[in-house]
Order: sequence, then C-alpha cells, then structure tokens
Amino acid sequence: MLTATDLKSLVPSAKAGDKLAMEQLCQSFTPLVKRLSHRQTVYNVLGEEAENTIWLLFLEFINQYSGDKFRLLPGLVRRYLILQTMNIIKHSSFRFNLEQLSEMDGECSVAQLPSPNNVQDVLNKLALWQELKNVPSQQRKILYAFYFKERTTNEIAVNMELTPRTVRYHRQEGLNNLRQRL
Repeated sequence: MLTATDLKSLVPSAKAGDKLAMEQLCQSFTPLVKRLSHRQTVYNVLGEEAENTIWLLFLEFINQYSGDKFRLLPGLVRRYLILQTMNIIKHSSFRFNLEQLSEMDGECSVAQLPSPNNVQDVLNKLALWQELKNVPSQQRKILYAFYFKERTTNEIAVNMELTPRTVRYHRQEGLNNLRQRL
C-alpha cells in the first residue's frame, strides 16, 4: 500500500495526466476495487460491468480530490466507492432475487419486495448476510440471534447454554470479523 507521502506526490501527478502515477494508484487500489465489484449484491445489479463501473468511480474521485489529507485518502476512496456504488444500485430499478430475500427473513412472498425507500436497508442486510456466512459458526449464530432475531444477550445465553459473558465475547469477536471483511 502506498504511504501518505507517495499519495501526496502521485495524486497531483495523476490529475495532471501522468500515466505512470495513475498506473501506480490503480495498482495500489486494485484489491479494493476487485473486492467491492465482486460482492454478490453489486454483481447481481451491475453484472459484468461492476468492476468497470467501480474503476470509473475511482478515477472520478481521483480527478475531483482537492484535499491535502493524504493519510486519510485510502479510507476516503473506500467510502466514496461504497456510497457511489450503493447510489447506483439504489437508482437502478433492481428487483431482488426472491431466494435471497427469503433466505434473509424466512417468510418472504412476492408482495414483500422492497419499496424504493428501504432498498438501502435491504442491500445492507443482504451484504451483511453474505459476509455473516464466512464468520465462525458460534459467532454467526450469536450475531444472527442478536441482530436479526433481536434476542437479548441473556436469551441467547440460555438458548445456547452459554454464559452471558461468553455470548458478549463471541458477539464482539464476530463483529470484529465482520469489520475486517467489510
């Protein structure tokens, strides 16, 4: 990954048309772009154009960036790409795959497709659900019970035959795993 000093010299050079500087920036941010473009929700909406769309958003960000906080730039790029991708998904008239919705809440019918107002919430839950499948089993069960079923720590502890302290520990570890993945 590039340092703040590297970014401080590369971003203005890339904005000025230096192809080598832009190539170095693109090379550095390739893992982020690939990770975002290959998320199932993004790919379902944008299809094979997902990666190209995110690259265009990246180039747009670099060309518009006028800040001087290069230490924060990777986080800003990531946040910008996520928000812009979510905006594109929100504004495309995407009809959710019924299987994904029913897997998420268990009781979905065709009449329960999301309205335009709660598309963002459904997309966030779908993305979270996908990443939740990669969390260790016990952490996944606890997170699912806590956030999707809205169970208390004590209810989960009794149900899973654990102490409340163990439930809190596994919930925190599960959240840390999710933060790393997201």
